[in-house]
Amino acid sequence: MKINSKYVGLISGPLSFVVVLLYFHPEGLNPRANAILASTIWIAIWWITEAIPISVTALLPIILFPLTGGLGVSETTASFGHKYVFLYLAGFIIAIAIEKWNLHKRIALNIINIIGTNIVNIILGFMIATAFMSMWISNTATAVMMLPIAMAIVTQLKDNPNTKEDENQNFGKVFVIGLGCECAQISLYKDNNKDNVEYLNIQDEGGTNQIINKVFKRVIEELPKINKLERSESPLSKLTLALQCGGSDSYSGITANPALGIAADLLVEYGGSTILAETPEIYGAEHLLIERALKESHIDKLNDQIKWWKHYTKINDGSLDNNPSPGNKKGGLTTILEKSLGAVAKSGNSVMVDVLDYAEKISNNGFHFMDSPGYDPVSVTGQVAAGSNLIC
Repeated sequence: MKINSKYVGLISGPLSFVVVLLYFHPEGLNPRANAILASTIWIAIWWITEAIPISVTALLPIILFPLTGGLGVSETTASFGHKYVFLYLAGFIIAIAIEKWNLHKRIALNIINIIGTNIVNIILGFMIATAFMSMWISNTATAVMMLPIAMAIVTQLKDNPNTKEDENQNFGKVFVIGLGCECAQISLYKDNNKDNVEYLNIQDEGGTNQIINKVFKRVIEELPKINKLERSESPLSKLTLALQCGGSDSYSGITANPALGIAADLLVEYGGSTILAETPEIYGAEHLLIERALKESHIDKLNDQIKWWKHYTKINDGSLDNNPSPGNKKGGLTTILEKSLGAVAKSGNSVMVDVLDYAEKISNNGFHFMDSPGYDPVSVTGQVAAGSNLIC
């Protein structure tokens, strides 16, 4: 029988746990601390060797800590509800949504369009984009969100068997590199069907210098396969634009928002789709949407959504007819109604073909309104889930 690291880890993990728990008792180490040490060694061995899926290994503390008396159930499980856990989950969910609705492919094409097909420029573009995103969200969440975009670029540049040979070999080889000890292990994304992608962990290769030398050598070997990209066309009907706010002031309602509205109308005219959201921020200007409704049922649904928000703000001692944010006020807006007029202007003048619930997938092309909070990250997540592959 062939012995691999996973098999060794599967056996050595619980074996080490028993040895430490029963026979390793340093002076000054109380029994509870000894139990935590033994459990941690078991978990670490399974985590490093991936003897079982890491997602399962991550749940071992819930069993081992209370079982050994190291920590109680409530103390252990409380850590799984920590804010950072939800931070990582949010990054995973956004990444899944980006990939599900092909937003990663659209972003990838835009990157290629803006910075070209030169591999140095593409890598530089990814470094800048990743650095910028990591300023606002965690490094783990950034990595999770950027990975499907990177893989989409590889796919877009991969050779098309229906065209001339080797015309898309800018990425003859792709290296996905992980540290080895992070929560988002690269094994979560590994696709064995892609022969031009190699997955490496820094810790497995012996350190930073070793992996730099290894990848550098392989990159040099693959250089002759680059710079042969030929773009292909896609119809505008495949685009679904999520309309978002970008910090409103007294001029946005008569400058940027109407300009975006014109672009949105052009997209709809050519068969594409647009989605306007953030129900609290169209309050007071909903009549402009009602006038454009395709069906009476759409009007009723929109009115019901606004009634829900009125009730929600009331029971939480607030008001939907409130003041704009401090930044809006500084920019010259005096009421939420002024802001709402500008928000609706982003949608142009196209017929409203449907009113969606939050994250409800669009079923036909054209302009849609989607019920959502006014908080941008939540709103745009719903728009992406509904089918948006472009955000503006």
